[in-house]
Amino acid sequence: GLFFSLKRENRMKEWQIPRGLYGNIIGRGGSTIRELQEKFNVGIKLPKEEEGSTVTVSGADDDIENLCEALTSLLHFRPTTEQLVKISYRVDPSNIGRVIGPRGSTIRQLQNESGCHVDVNSREEINVQGEGTADNVKKLSEALVQLLDGSVDVVGEERVEVFKEETFDLRTSKDIAEAMFFPEEGDERFDRFLTYLASAKHTMNICVFTITSNRIRNVILNAHKDGVKVRIISDDECSQAQGSDINKFREEGIEVRLDSSQYHMHHKFAVLDGSVLVSGSFNWTEGAAENNWENIMVTNSKKLVYSFAQEFETLWRKFE
Repeated sequence: GLFFSLKRENRMKEWQIPRGLYGNIIGRGGSTIRELQEKFNVGIKLPKEEEGSTVTVSGADDDIENLCEALTSLLHFRPTTEQLVKISYRVDPSNIGRVIGPRGSTIRQLQNESGCHVDVNSREEINVQGEGTADNVKKLSEALVQLLDGSVDVVGEERVEVFKEETFDLRTSKDIAEAMFFPEEGDERFDRFLTYLASAKHTMNICVFTITSNRIRNVILNAHKDGVKVRIISDDECSQAQGSDINKFREEGIEVRLDSSQYHMHHKFAVLDGSVLVSGSFNWTEGAAENNWENIMVTNSKKLVYSFAQEFETLWRKFE
């Protein structure tokens, strides 16, 4: 991706920001992004078109929070860890002026009150577009209906892909035997790991100590929304820790079971489509990819896949 970085830091966060705002972040000749990095002592990585919408920032927690506030002021959009939704409207051309307002005042108000980025193109039939989290897109629709006395048509709504890349054929007759080691410079191995997860078409049985990575969370949620049967086993204590995504999975309707024991459920593996095993020391966190010495093994060895699949079912029954 487009990468402007001062130095590698020990914290990383992943934000979703509408692609239409990247130009504001970069500035003329890259001046704005360089200024932001120098002022807040952070690194900022913007994805290429084919890489999706995940903006990666690295630095100390306080510096990242200060950057978030600065970007919110600059963009009239607050960076979020939730997946974005893009919504398109058809507004009568005579009402476009009401959407924009004097010197853009109304559109800024719509953005501030809804939390969405709003774009108006009066030359197109679909002349108003919004982008934000699912909840914020609903707020924008309600605000437009109120502003225009109901005279607005929703033309379409779609999820913005968090990352775009090939998927693998998990049921290939060819051998799959990979080892990935961390930490790494860049995201190549981590992205490959995510691609394996995103390649599941039928079932995703996950048995991991903890899940706090937003990018992993989004891949799992997308799979669930696309009809993949997802089941998750995790550690009860870790599920209550700050940053854990376990409650989010439950809220979205994914089946989750916890060990409810004084001991830890310390596994880190997943069986995908009953055909591929992903396992290793790697906790499903940002720190595992960025800082720790970790490993992930991926294989379609039938004996290994079967053994881990059986272990998953044993624990699933045990923690019922």
